Amino acid sequence: MANANVASTLGISVAGGALSEDLLALVAGAWVDDNLHLPDMFTLRFRDPDRLVLAKAQLAIGVEVKLSVHALQESAPRDLLTGEVTALEVEVDGTGTFTVVRGYDAAHRMLRGTRSMTYQQSTISDIVQKVAKRNGIRTATIDSTGTVHELISQANQTDWDFLRQLADNVGYHLAVENKSLSFTKPVDAATAPNGSDGTQPQTLELGADLLRLRTAVTAAGQVPSVEVRGWDDAGQRAVSASAPVRTRSAEIGATPAELAGSFGAPPWVVTHVPHRTQATAEAAAKALAERIAGTFAELEGVCRGNPNLHAGTAIALSNLGAPFDGKYTLSRVRHVFDPDSGYTTLISVTGQQDRSMLGLGGTPGSQRHGIVTGVVTDIKDPDQLGRVKVRLPWMHDDFGTTWSRVVQAGAGSNRGAMVIPEVNDEVLVAFDHGDIDAPYVLGGLYSAKNQPYAGQTATVDAGAGQVSRRALVSRTGHSLELLEAAAQNGIWLQTGDGKLKVSMDAGQGPLITVHSDGRVVIEAKDGIDIKAETGAVQITGGDKIALSARSGITLDGGAGNVDVKGVKVALQGTAEATLSAAKVGVSGQAAAEISGGAALTLQAALVKIN
Repeated sequence: MANANVASTLGISVAGGALSEDLLALVAGAWVDDNLHLPDMFTLRFRDPDRLVLAKAQLAIGVEVKLSVHALQESAPRDLLTGEVTALEVEVDGTGTFTVVRGYDAAHRMLRGTRSMTYQQSTISDIVQKVAKRNGIRTATIDSTGTVHELISQANQTDWDFLRQLADNVGYHLAVENKSLSFTKPVDAATAPNGSDGTQPQTLELGADLLRLRTAVTAAGQVPSVEVRGWDDAGQRAVSASAPVRTRSAEIGATPAELAGSFGAPPWVVTHVPHRTQATAEAAAKALAERIAGTFAELEGVCRGNPNLHAGTAIALSNLGAPFDGKYTLSRVRHVFDPDSGYTTLISVTGQQDRSMLGLGGTPGSQRHGIVTGVVTDIKDPDQLGRVKVRLPWMHDDFGTTWSRVVQAGAGSNRGAMVIPEVNDEVLVAFDHGDIDAPYVLGGLYSAKNQPYAGQTATVDAGAGQVSRRALVSRTGHSLELLEAAAQNGIWLQTGDGKLKVSMDAGQGPLITVHSDGRVVIEAKDGIDIKAETGAVQITGGDKIALSARSGITLDGGAGNVDVKGVKVALQGTAEATLSAAKVGVSGQAAAEISGGAALTLQAALVKIN
């Protein structure tokens, strides 16, 4: 906008009331910093030899301050920022005594303290509204992000860092303006006015509006496209999404793709984030493509004071020459009021990159590298996959994970172990690629409070220094023990109440013992063989022994005797009974009786009766 020497007046109101003229006359400098990546900030510097400004202006920590600018050619002032005082300072030097007042817009409330909590079955837009509400901040425009996430964790982060992380994940713009929070898609530089229209306040021309400028176009770090890869647990397949590099932050005589093509760069492939769905992978690919492409054109400059410029404003630059003429989206704007130089506006374009000192260190995010401990809270997996939910009390008493897969030995389709920890068990947890929303339970842990099962013998042979017992024990005490001690060597299986036991003792005998406080039933479809190679087979019944078969029973003593003994022995055949041998003797110590119901036949070459 080529209208130089525009006189402007700074307006300051404190707690809803305009600052008096005598106090405005003491302003030795002021600036408002509007940033896409940080809460907006203001600074007021008063010449204050008597140190009375704070009292007269009623300036104190927490007081609302509103800054505006009134250009003479406009009928009404333009608001620059509404914020809250957060700091008061006094400076004394050779030029005098000054009182400095600093503050931020309402977004600074979200930078105070960290939180650990989870958001279930929510879109990112839903979460933004919840966070704004609990900070007492109204919401303005909240663009829908669409995808419903099973769980998103805020892991010991400030609310601001958490929302900035969510915004970066989907390539959105987070800002507080006029005490209201907005969460929107970035402003496209293409929406700026035509560069030839010098009457528009968003059009800046070198030699007219622009006082100083540094702009650059670079191919450094540019790639033709971005690919994001992940793994879909449910579908057991790779997830892949690609996006060409393009940016909303600049539309000039060159493009990121053209610059990348000059050097034949390969795609940028990202695998360090565990994306599990196609939708999240696609959103991440687009956001990353924007972040990379946004660095190809950068700009820093100073123009005549222009209250129409804010972070996120699309502007047009002209009279710079190719490839620099074009349209840009501002990343940062600073409105400066100085008694000597008047009202100027500093502008910068950095795309999605935060070039502040805070941006150099990055934000902690929700990544947790390494392994941690947790406590199981729920094992009722709705999909019956053996998953569990885990509470992480070291993070927060109420901070819990989503359904976590449990590592199982030999796990595969219809095979492998299935040993699930119980509720309140302490477990060891790892996170896929460091993402706290992608936990895996590696196993359970013993402790002084939760001690291992005592078992049949000590776990470690103190003398030999070797493991002497390995065991698998259920919640109610059912156990399988593998014993390798000198005194006990074998396998021991028993129920928790001790009423059923099977022992395979390799050291004593060896010997297999089956014990039941109740009955023992042995069944087979095709046959049962009981065989002893050298020793005897003994069957003892506490009451009776019954042998029955549908087709017959054979007792064969081989080369030995077959003895049948009882108080009374009855041999009965329903059709016929035969007793034969080379010699047969029938005797009764007191009496013997042979009878036939219809007839009795005695037949031999010689029959003797008494």
